[in-house]
Amino acid sequence: MTLASLRFAAALALSALACGPALAGARDYPASTADIRNPERGFWRFAAKDFAAVTKGELADIRSDGMTLAYGVVRLDDFRSKQLTDKLLKSLDAAFAKTRKAGLKVILRFAYNYPANEHEYKNAKDAPLDVVLKHIAQLKPVLAENADVVAVLQAGFIGAWGEGHTSSNKLTKPANKAKIRDALLKALPDGRMLQWRYPADVIDWSPEPPAPGTLARIGVHNDCFMSSNTDVGTYASNRKTRERQRAYVSQLSRATFFGGETCAVGSGSERMSCADIRSEGPQFHLSALNRDYNAKFMKTWKQEGCFDEVSRAMGYRLVLKRAEAPDTAVTSGTARVTVRIENAGWARLTNPRPFQLVATHRASGKSFVTTTAADIRDVEPEDAAPRAFAFDWAVPADAPTGPYDLALALPDAAPSLGDNPRYAVRFANGSGADFGWDADTGRYRLGLVVTVKD
Repeated sequence: MTLASLRFAAALALSALACGPALAGARDYPASTADIRNPERGFWRFAAKDFAAVTKGELADIRSDGMTLAYGVVRLDDFRSKQLTDKLLKSLDAAFAKTRKAGLKVILRFAYNYPANEHEYKNAKDAPLDVVLKHIAQLKPVLAENADVVAVLQAGFIGAWGEGHTSSNKLTKPANKAKIRDALLKALPDGRMLQWRYPADVIDWSPEPPAPGTLARIGVHNDCFMSSNTDVGTYASNRKTRERQRAYVSQLSRATFFGGETCAVGSGSERMSCADIRSEGPQFHLSALNRDYNAKFMKTWKQEGCFDEVSRAMGYRLVLKRAEAPDTAVTSGTARVTVRIENAGWARLTNPRPFQLVATHRASGKSFVTTTAADIRDVEPEDAAPRAFAFDWAVPADAPTGPYDLALALPDAAPSLGDNPRYAVRFANGSGADFGWDADTGRYRLGLVVTVKD
């Protein structure tokens, strides 16, 4: 059993104890077995054949199926020898607006082709390097304007499917790949990560993986995850080299957003069993996976009984273990509230997000928000114990006296989404009469009360 699974089981075992009456100023919380529909994690589905032409209905269907991630491939086939048009750029803005309205985020990729099958890919055409670089520069303002609903950007552009191979314009030469990488990093707003297709490239650029506890800007997406000894060319054919690459990606995925899709090659080398995904999901810190491809994997996981477990475990799964608060506070004083958080998922949060304590005056409804300086992304599945976070609420001099109900919030960092509860992170905890998730506000009520006095 994996460390995450052991934590999950232990949390459930303690749930009965956690449902009792709160101690004075302290409370433990029951874990939930629910498949939490949280942003920027979980199964994804293609939004449309061309994301720039996606419809509201297509996006609504993804959300109604319980997913928060859409996969958006922007087709640039008509622009291999010319600049992008204002019409296309406006269509992209419109597609992002629809995504925002649907309550989704997008895994984004730009490609000059998308072959119908693996027999056509050798004839796929991309664009010359100078055209690619001009296109990336044109896309920079669009990415800046819509970064709020971009979960992660895949490098794209190069070769068949934008997967970084079989380029018709020599874009796979090391110098050309580096120029495209640099252009994408320059175009991508701060706080968003870039995924590259092949680990060998990332290793060439940075031979040592990120140290534990750190974050990196460039990760990997594996579009044939668990699908052969080499994951269909993702890793080297030489066994020792492949083992080093896999170890590197395992470490890299602690610091970046890792995901992709499975693909069945029909050779019997696919690692489809529940035992396989229970091993490699946490090993590679899997955050997102194609729900529809390859169907054989999904069918096997359902037959063997782990499909729901995989759906729960992908990405982060933050469990509130305990909260402690003073019974009273005084105006112009400071009240310290401490909470302890555990990650029962396979990965950490990778995009920045504020962690807030909300104190709401029971009589007037007036709220005061305190944001901790600590980073919620530091809560990793590998943590041996829950992480403690402290909130020092500076009670204003003119704060109304009386009882205040406490709640925690993990809203989206973007001002455009910060007040939208669909984009708030929900703790994997149950609810009781006076504590639990509030879907209207996107907050978790702690069931603790601080009484403010003069």
